[in-house]
Amino acid sequence: DVARAAIHVGARRYPVDIFYADDVAERLRLPRSAAGKLAQETAPSTPGRQDKTPNQSTQHKVVAEIVRAVGAAGSSVLVFVAGMADILELTEKVDALNVTGRARGWTYVTTPIHSDVPFEDQLAVFSGAGAGTVRVILATNAAESGVTIPDCDHVIDLGLAKQIVYNAASHRSLLSQAWISKASAVQRAGRTGRGRPGRGYRRDAEAGRRCSEAAAAPLSVGHKINHPPGGTAPNVVACALD
Repeated sequence: DVARAAIHVGARRYPVDIFYADDVAERLRLPRSAAGKLAQETAPSTPGRQDKTPNQSTQHKVVAEIVRAVGAAGSSVLVFVAGMADILELTEKVDALNVTGRARGWTYVTTPIHSDVPFEDQLAVFSGAGAGTVRVILATNAAESGVTIPDCDHVIDLGLAKQIVYNAASHRSLLSQAWISKASAVQRAGRTGRGRPGRGYRRDAEAGRRCSEAAAAPLSVGHKINHPPGGTAPNVVACALD
């Protein structure tokens, strides 16, 4: 037998610093009023479900402030949002940054990643921002894994995604907004730190607020759970391992 050397296939990662909503105002010197409102909207009490609708307008203003504070010419900022409505509104807010960006000699350009956007248009994220350009990538969970953007230095995660949830009242499956799991948050932060150190910004007020992947998964009509003595389905889901 011929001795064969062991082959190790790994992925080199650079450090990624994570900042939460209660750190953003102080570290980035953002308006405390906007960042304070963002910090108040913490993770829901029921894992995987949208207990209250967050103030999207407030969040989008904070995202624009973060982009203005951390964006640099020749690099990209990746923003994870729930759907196309967020992409359209944030596109307007980022375009408005060009008024102040011209004073620095920068141009802010937005590129969406969404299933409704032609694939050829989405490929622009891999071409690099270019000198004098700050590329802001507005993406849904379609870019959560398997996408490596070489010049991405910052990831802003609003912690929301669209999920199919069964509505018992209407007996229909609906596409609704819900909180992402811990695993999804880690995946999103991992879109930076590939070629150089990066930073992630989350809307959570503090670490450890997210639920596990199992707890975040919606219970549809097809899921049958046998209730243990003295227990209910929510109790079982709450015991899911992180």
